[in-house]
Amino acid sequence: YRRLFRFCMPVFAADMASALRLVLVFVVLEHFHNLTNVAEYRAVMPIARLNSVVLMNFSLLFLPMASRLFAQKNTALLGEMQSHVALWVTVLSFPVFAACISLSEPLIVLLIGERYSSAAPILAILAVGYFFQAALGLNRQTLRALGKVRVLLYIEIIATITALIAALMLVPRFGAIGG
Repeated sequence: YRRLFRFCMPVFAADMASALRLVLVFVVLEHFHNLTNVAEYRAVMPIARLNSVVLMNFSLLFLPMASRLFAQKNTALLGEMQSHVALWVTVLSFPVFAACISLSEPLIVLLIGERYSSAAPILAILAVGYFFQAALGLNRQTLRALGKVRVLLYIEIIATITALIAALMLVPRFGAIGG
């Protein structure tokens, strides 16, 4: 049980830190601005997260294969597989990214209505972030497969603290765009 607990607790804590980052901007936005800014940010978030759909689907296939390759001590093939999968994720995510950047306002009007059209810059900024997260997202899965869960936990904690500091610095001044 100790080995299982030593592996599961850092993974659980890392996932909680990652989930906290999603909610963090909403809380800071609501504290410093009105609910309209929160609504704009919240309305475009699901559209921007479409950039992560390919990564989520490939992760379901990548993690078991990466774990098997690590157990077989075949790190060369693991590195090659990670490179190929990252390339596929990037290429397949790019059309959504391009649409979110170049067609942000018409996309918002089509999907959620005219009254949220002012959130187009927010969608573009979020799309950039989610696209790069998708392009680099297999690193997180690789750390899990390699059993480096403490490193993953430290990275998630640092990222959450950095996100909190950035939100506290940018949101009061720039509103939802700062988020």
